[in-house]
Amino acid sequence: MNGVLLALCDSTIPGKGAGYLEDSTLAWLDEALAAHAGPAFVAFHHPPLEVGIPLVDAIRQTGEDRLAEVLRRHPQVAAVLCADALTAW
Repeated sequence: MNGVLLALCDSTIPGKGAGYLEDSTLAWLDEALAAHAGPAFVAFHHPPLEVGIPLVDAIRQTGEDRLAEVLRRHPQVAAVLCADALTAW
């Protein structure tokens, strides 16, 4: 039986508050998920969509369509986890 994969991705942009997953990060994520048949969780700091909290929405991750494309290829992803310092306590 396969264990659980927790794929931690860096969504920071140096010098900026907003988030973005670089092409190399998405390629790594795609490869990691392709190599794992068991359940997987993908985690990063910046939410890839608006959450209804203005301070968090102002720094959300852009390029969410690119992330969604990768996730659609991997149905074993059980959840996408994200948190901002404002909401993670």
